[in-house]
Amino acid sequence: MDNLWIKQELEKIKGMPIKKVLNYIWDYYKIPLISISILIGLIGYFMSIFLRPVQETAGAVAFVNFYEDITENSSFYQTFMEQYKEMPIESTLIFDNHYFFNLEKEADYKNSYYQKLTAYLEAGTVDVVICEEENLMGIAKSGRFLDLSDERVEKIYREYQKQIVYLSFEGEKIPIGIDVSDSPVLTGVNGYQKKCYLAISSNASHLEFVENFLQYLLK
Repeated sequence: MDNLWIKQELEKIKGMPIKKVLNYIWDYYKIPLISISILIGLIGYFMSIFLRPVQETAGAVAFVNFYEDITENSSFYQTFMEQYKEMPIESTLIFDNHYFFNLEKEADYKNSYYQKLTAYLEAGTVDVVICEEENLMGIAKSGRFLDLSDERVEKIYREYQKQIVYLSFEGEKIPIGIDVSDSPVLTGVNGYQKKCYLAISSNASHLEFVENFLQYLLK
């Protein structure tokens, strides 16, 4: 049946000038041709996405209750990038300030922003959290911040010992944060109005980035 149809179509266009052949094909088959073109375009688009190299994350910071502009075009981001010479090629930094909660309120432990942050900390997606004291201590009680006496951050512990703050837990004093309140980039008009602290995720995988970020904050 298919062969017969093909023969019939070939007979119809036999002897036609090329322009007439093209007009005939377009008049009778434009919908299938357009559909095939769209399909080929979609296949090409999705192939380009799947084959595109995935950018690695060089470091990620979560800012809680921080309203300054920290997007890629901001002075905050650009100034840090100028100083961070060790950032691997084909990698990206994540500065995210879409976290709003206050753990002085018991209800905020069910806050969706808090739930999102704890999920990222557990997954190792976030390396650093910057927040005020009530949130620092609230998150630290769950064990999601790195003990700064850990040998992995020995250099940070030594360098910032005077700024370290401790969590009192079951009779122990655990170093869990660094006071960064003196940082000029965190205390602008839309920045922190009270003391603020930097804590490192227990699952942080970019500790070299953390060192560089601390130097930027407290330069």
